[in-house]
Amino acid sequence: MACSKTLRWASGSLLGLAVISGILLILIDADVDLSSHGLHSPISATPLLIAAALLILQALCQRSWSTRIKLYIVAIAFLAWGLYQLFPGFSHSGDLNDLAIVLFVLDVLIMTAGQLGKPRPGVDQEPT
Repeated sequence: MACSKTLRWASGSLLGLAVISGILLILIDADVDLSSHGLHSPISATPLLIAAALLILQALCQRSWSTRIKLYIVAIAFLAWGLYQLFPGFSHSGDLNDLAIVLFVLDVLIMTAGQLGKPRPGVDQEPT
């Protein structure tokens, strides 16, 4: 299924919000007065949760199941990481962080596994 105009607009808007909230996070971290007011956790969670939503929207636009699965894996990783940032005192917040790490590593494995055995033309050829 191709991405509808509405899904493309929503994806672009979410991407913009994620970038803006990430910049805001860096600015707040640079200002000691603001970072001491308890704003860090919710603001650090914002780009991660927005990224998760963006990836889910993108998965709705993809045609292949393998691409959808990869997007969902990364979306769940961002969601777990965002929840960890949002609720650091939660008794299982460490588990959420560990889940995010495992899913990010799984994504790297999936992305690279198919490429590891393939020779690269012009690079991995034996000299004659």
